[in-house]
Amino acid sequence: MPISKNALLRYKILDELLAKHIPFSMKELNEKCSERMGMEVGKRTTEKDLEFLQFGGLFHAELKTVKRSGIPYYTYRNHTFSIFKSDAEYSAETLSLLEELIKIVSSIDGLPDLSDFKVLQHGLRVEEMPQVFSFSRNANLHGADWLGPLFQYISSRTAITLEYQPFNGKLIKDVFHPWLLKQYNDRWFLIGCNDEDKIHTPALDRIISVEPLETVVYKPRPENLLERYEEIVGVTYYDDKPEQKILYWVSDKSVDYVETKPIHGSQKRIKNSERLQLLHDKYPKLEGGRFFEISCRPNYELFRELMSFGKELIVLEPTTIRQEIADKLHDFINAYKQTE
Repeated sequence: MPISKNALLRYKILDELLAKHIPFSMKELNEKCSERMGMEVGKRTTEKDLEFLQFGGLFHAELKTVKRSGIPYYTYRNHTFSIFKSDAEYSAETLSLLEELIKIVSSIDGLPDLSDFKVLQHGLRVEEMPQVFSFSRNANLHGADWLGPLFQYISSRTAITLEYQPFNGKLIKDVFHPWLLKQYNDRWFLIGCNDEDKIHTPALDRIISVEPLETVVYKPRPENLLERYEEIVGVTYYDDKPEQKILYWVSDKSVDYVETKPIHGSQKRIKNSERLQLLHDKYPKLEGGRFFEISCRPNYELFRELMSFGKELIVLEPTTIRQEIADKLHDFINAYKQTE
């Protein structure tokens, strides 16, 4: 739900009070908000505002509570923390960067109302500027509406009941612990695990329903999660397929494209003169071009990427992957011949 102007003013007042590091009781915070607002603010409203600053928005403010005569008093735990810092604490470059970051996040289709960002922008007094970054967006992308709820569940570390329908598969409904939203090839994927710790990566366009499970203990993501996906192209990860070194040749026609946009992050061009001579001797029919090598786990996305260059990219080693691609191309040609 959009944050109202009154709520924004209350957040700023509370931030100023808590940043003084003079503990205030809930009653005192409520009274000062009412005084500054020029209107009565309900006690429950102030309580909800404190909850929002801690858990409901972008800020994740950490409060310290001290008791005096059994009454809790509140202040920020970190003595240097403040959500709405003064202008003097930010350089012009920092303000420009923050403004552009707000615009980048705002450009993602499917995210919830971004009034939290507007709160931050208003508090920092960041002025509107022309957008500098522009990302490709698919207006017809299915499943983008799930980005907002899933973003919230991941941020709040909340387990969910996930119901989705894989392509050519049975309907699945399971307890799911969401960890990461990943985009690949203009599609969004949710990465997480079920209660049996099995990692899944359902596409958002296959999701049917999502419900939060507040009573289920959330399983945090492993520290090496991002490293795991550095081992592959795309999102399909096979535990039973180890990393392999893959050698391929690229023609002069496509070599600049492959060199400036690597197939995988591990891609390296073969430059050693002795090894190059051995490769030229082994594959004498390859004229010009360059040899490259990557180390990754084979999957569907890798094969599709390698095959997308047609005859301009030829996989040479290992023979298992070379043969699998050759078989796929053979089936591809046969499918075309059958339509003649």
